[in-house]
Amino acid sequence: MIDSAFIVTICFSVVIGSILFMGAPIWASFFKNVNLVGLFRIASIVYCVRSLNSLYRCLNLRSFRYGSLARVDVISLVVSGFVSIWMAKRGVGAESIFWGQLCGALITIFFLSYISKFIPSFFGSIREIKKLWSFGMWVYLGRLMNSASSNFDKILMGRLFPTGETDAYYVGQNIATMFANSLTGVLDQVSFPIYSRMQNDLKRVHRAYFRSLLASALLAVPVCALVLLLNKDVIEVLFGEKWHDSAKIVAILSPAGIIQSLGGGVFSALVMALGRPKFNSLIAFLKLALLPPFVWWGSHWGLSGVAWGIVMYSVIGRSINQLILQLYFQVSFWRYLEVCAKALAPLLVSMLLPIFLKFQLSDIQAIPRILVVILSFFVIFIPMTRILLPGEYQEIKAHLLSKLKTRLKKPRGEGE
Repeated sequence: MIDSAFIVTICFSVVIGSILFMGAPIWASFFKNVNLVGLFRIASIVYCVRSLNSLYRCLNLRSFRYGSLARVDVISLVVSGFVSIWMAKRGVGAESIFWGQLCGALITIFFLSYISKFIPSFFGSIREIKKLWSFGMWVYLGRLMNSASSNFDKILMGRLFPTGETDAYYVGQNIATMFANSLTGVLDQVSFPIYSRMQNDLKRVHRAYFRSLLASALLAVPVCALVLLLNKDVIEVLFGEKWHDSAKIVAILSPAGIIQSLGGGVFSALVMALGRPKFNSLIAFLKLALLPPFVWWGSHWGLSGVAWGIVMYSVIGRSINQLILQLYFQVSFWRYLEVCAKALAPLLVSMLLPIFLKFQLSDIQAIPRILVVILSFFVIFIPMTRILLPGEYQEIKAHLLSKLKTRLKKPRGEGE
């Protein structure tokens, strides 16, 4: 079966990569910039390599080799960054970023294939390929449309606004949603095998879903809220005062990051684990159809308008997801709201002192102010979580302590 999956992945990625490569002049003409033709062609090669990465990543996820995956990702990022910087210094230009990504992807394939010990031995069977295609096609389409909807604002803005103006938006969006997107992406990968093992017991799946939802909210929402509060300071420290326009985008889009944290990563994993990948594709298509009007409407008020359009779209998209879960998978919408309220309760109480300190300390430098605000938040947030959510707090604490003890006792290299 794995050999068949390997062949399907290779064939599908080559077909899509070829379309992207040959269509590079068309994509470049959309942005009215012929210089993008070369970039699109290199990006198509990177896409093919990363598609193969996904297979080896899934093999390692299935064996719960999260530590190995994390180390490989770090190595890949270091290699990618080193190559990109080295080529940029040699005058390669914007293409250096894509060449760096290509090198990082090749390194990832090398290490993940070594760790998984999988080398394709034959071309698979036609029956297995058909079976994989019937399931995998919908999974791929769902992920493709989710990716398109996540980046549609950037695509449209590249057409509507000059490059210099959109830079502030890209920086602000990355800061506002980076942590939420990273966490929900991890939850998507981790939750899928867990839900799959429970798929014959719907009640267990529901319990696991709400526990994952609560964990996501307790971990990601505080970070998004602090970024919202400290938007100007964060931008100043990371990028300097010349990027102050990005702070407004961070402030507007941080609520979108909060909404993403309230079920964004566990939704698709739940639907796929229950054997309904078509739902993911259909919902992604619906959301993709809803997004353009919000972005176009917001563009009449500039970059801030686009950001507000994204926030409105996030609220509607999350509501649609939860209604779908209730209608077709019996996941209570009211229970969802209850879990979200439980997670937000300690947050709201804990934000009062940081808000006060943020304005009282307006005269000091940004870094000390950031540290004081963050420290004051967690000094209150942790006890409040323990008081308001005693069961969940003890469960998370016990889980983290057991992981730490296991890690300390485990000999280096064991269990990966």
